[in-house]
Amino acid sequence: MFRLCFVIHWRMCRIAIGVVVLALLIACQPRAPESLPDSSALPSLQPAKDAVHYTVQPGQSWVRILVYRDGRLAALGHNHVIHSTALSGELYVTRDPARSILELRLPVASLSVDDPAQRRAAGEDFAAVPDAEAIAGTRRNMLGEGQLEASAWPEILLRSAMVDGDWSELQLHMDVQLRGALRRITVPAGVTRAGGQLVATGDFAVTQSELGLTPFSVMLGALQVRDTLEIGYRIVAEIHP
Repeated sequence: MFRLCFVIHWRMCRIAIGVVVLALLIACQPRAPESLPDSSALPSLQPAKDAVHYTVQPGQSWVRILVYRDGRLAALGHNHVIHSTALSGELYVTRDPARSILELRLPVASLSVDDPAQRRAAGEDFAAVPDAEAIAGTRRNMLGEGQLEASAWPEILLRSAMVDGDWSELQLHMDVQLRGALRRITVPAGVTRAGGQLVATGDFAVTQSELGLTPFSVMLGALQVRDTLEIGYRIVAEIHP
């Protein structure tokens, strides 16, 4: 899902530099879009008549995606932090969580790469900060052909198909519309409500394969992006006026 532009330290031996430069040249070549299953758009929302309508608050809501290097030559690359505060959407909340609906929209162009504050918050695995050129290249590849293809598919849409559990520990079975195809993933959520505000938080892992995407890899897997993505989020919603 996220193509890494690996940054090489000049203190590496000449052989290592030569190998990784070759990998970089391969990585920068555009790849043809993957063949994904056809799917129709998600149907219109049909909330319960007794549902309370909440609106997601962009700026207060966020999603963070941790992307890890992998392979025998992983030490020559960087892990990456992808982040956005542009989540928007609707919640229709009933007494019974199973009858509630959550819909989220994420503009892919809003995804930032390796913001220094986000890297610090992500911990020791993200202590080394890539240079500006590598960060720009990573974001360009992430949004480009063969990856998220932002020009053709500017938005990721997520909607709950089923909801299990109680408000303190929900399991949201979410339909994800990504690059014109639908996938279903399960997302844990803890929900608190106070006054007219609802806050949902959670952390989970999902593989790029589950999303219908192929992790980037070169040199027979010696240098690659780990299939598993670690995702954290906070959704703040207020009762619709």
